[in-house]
Amino acid sequence: MFALKKLITALLTIPGIFILFLVITGIYGYKKKIFALKFNLWAGIILYFLSISFITNNLIGFIERESVYNGKPQVDAIILLGGGVIEGVPDISGTGIPSPDMTMRVVDTVRLYKKYKHPIIVSGGSLPGRVREAGIVGRFLLDLGVEEKDIILEDSSMDTVENALNVKEIFLKKGYKKGLLVTSAFHIKRSEFLFKIAGLDVYPHSCGYLSDQDAIIDLYSFLPNANELRKTTIMIKEAMGTIFYYIKTYGIF
Repeated sequence: MFALKKLITALLTIPGIFILFLVITGIYGYKKKIFALKFNLWAGIILYFLSISFITNNLIGFIERESVYNGKPQVDAIILLGGGVIEGVPDISGTGIPSPDMTMRVVDTVRLYKKYKHPIIVSGGSLPGRVREAGIVGRFLLDLGVEEKDIILEDSSMDTVENALNVKEIFLKKGYKKGLLVTSAFHIKRSEFLFKIAGLDVYPHSCGYLSDQDAIIDLYSFLPNANELRKTTIMIKEAMGTIFYYIKTYGIF
């Protein structure tokens, strides 16, 4: 009964309901020889495979990097990369909270700070007209026990390239030589690449892993799920970003 409930729920929620619609209309298109509807079947099949953990767990694993800082080598500062905020929502000490991905970065940064006492550079800007991400994250760091004197806010970056360039300016002003780069496991490869291209010496620390190397393969591994589709979206976004900056950096075209 529990398995049946899970199956029905998966098929009647997003993306399952869209997969069901595409497959049914696609089969109808093949039976009635309606050329335009035939594509629906293949679209539904592709969407299905991109929405099940049996596939997505491995896809996201390709871009995630396992790297946990243990105090060696010695660094001068922790670089906390922005990962988005949710604006306009009430919070204990203000308005706005970090996104789920950013929350994992904040938690690991505070843990590292309490263990090693390195200053924290919060590098996170915003799009025009939006709330400054670094300000919200800085507020959370204070609430979690980080001393104000150890928080450096960099709130003008628009992307990871600008994160690297703006943090480099801070390093030059402060005389820092090596940084501990904290970001999500799926984002660490691209971030480390761009920071090194900018001429910064960083040690990567990954957090918020999305791939489970010990995942058990069972019935639920084959049920479509919005969270699994999100993993696919992240993988595609990161892969495209890495390829774009690689081409731009090395001038392949």
